[in-house]
Amino acid sequence: MCLTQNPNNRVPIPKPANYDPAYWELFRRYFAVATPQNLTFNELVFVWHLQNGKTDINNNGPISTDYINGAWEYPEANWTRRQEIIREHIEYTQAYFYFLRTDPAVPESLRAEVATWGLAKDEFVKTNNWPHQLYVREARRMIGAYVFIQKDRTEEIEKQDTVGLGSYNFDSHHTQRIPVGSITLDEGDLQAFYAMNPFQLPYSMLVPKPTECTNLIVPVCVSSSHVGYCSIRLEPQYMILGQSAGVAASFAIDAGKNVQDIDIPLLQRRLRKLGQYLTPGDIPS
Repeated sequence: MCLTQNPNNRVPIPKPANYDPAYWELFRRYFAVATPQNLTFNELVFVWHLQNGKTDINNNGPISTDYINGAWEYPEANWTRRQEIIREHIEYTQAYFYFLRTDPAVPESLRAEVATWGLAKDEFVKTNNWPHQLYVREARRMIGAYVFIQKDRTEEIEKQDTVGLGSYNFDSHHTQRIPVGSITLDEGDLQAFYAMNPFQLPYSMLVPKPTECTNLIVPVCVSSSHVGYCSIRLEPQYMILGQSAGVAASFAIDAGKNVQDIDIPLLQRRLRKLGQYLTPGDIPS
């Protein structure tokens, strides 16, 4: 979301027509016991300040902008249902901000602060100032010749068929909210910032099992577990894998081979010639 506090460029975040006060009871109970009582907006959401008085807003914790449990159907839904899910995310976000700025359970100082924020009226003008698409971080992935998992990021980081380097940590938002007796549990949040050392990206996670397909290379929806994908799903690594996939595809075509059978050392030499780093030793000191 792109928000602003500039009154000359601010559009109020509307109250959704289907707003249900009862939906927010869990949040009321949170505010009843939250410390400190003078919570600020930046403690509920990440506010990244941009130019011209605008911001990039991101979720921060369980009482925030993530619509927990709201996206499970999206990967395999038809387009009609996906459009409904997109609308439900917008309505959740609208209701979240309406709740924060109007509900008596929210500390008065926080209500007043949230009321100063609105959508930037010169952003996303064709979609009523809301982002024009839903951010889908993770959905369906291939189960391929090799499945990249947690240990491939933390322990077994050297790969004979490396085609690039990654360096991001494990980062997952909450995946589901579950009532258990008298309490509510949120599962899935994972922020392992200790793991920032380079790790090698194997070619074998880009290709299918040879018994299923022999002419496909997948640089984004790679063969990985959820936790493994948390470290892969960054744009720089997508670009690295895309470059590697393109070169590998040309090798398969020129040699008349299946994508699983190309000459990996030859591919690695070509990638290095193009400036790609395949091991930590390739990085200039």
